[in-house]
Amino acid sequence: MMLNKRGITPVISIILLLMLTISLTGAAWVWMKRIAETQMQKITETNVYLTVTACTPDGDLIVRNEGTANATNVIVYASGAGCKDVEVDIGTVAAGKTKEADTNCSAGAIVRWTVSSDQGAFGPGSQQC
Repeated sequence: MMLNKRGITPVISIILLLMLTISLTGAAWVWMKRIAETQMQKITETNVYLTVTACTPDGDLIVRNEGTANATNVIVYASGAGCKDVEVDIGTVAAGKTKEADTNCSAGAIVRWTVSSDQGAFGPGSQQC
């Protein structure tokens, strides 16, 4: 006795392949979306932007954190004519706040500065005292 052996019809096989493709695409979309959300959360948590905004009459630089997270272990490097090469540790600068770096540059000096922290390096820039 001969059995009637029939395979899957072409229409059903195309439908199965389409369902498999759509399922894999959906799974990849969900996976990529989760990765993107995780990375955006990390970026938001470490949003620090340090800059020197002014120089006091005493020749000290004012450092401002324009980010939304606190900057930790902040160090200001300053040099230039009328300003000895100096490295000043000012600790933590809170988000949206300023802090003074005691650089003792002379009045009228053009100070070249760089600021570094645990969150990265910022600058170089220059500021007239």
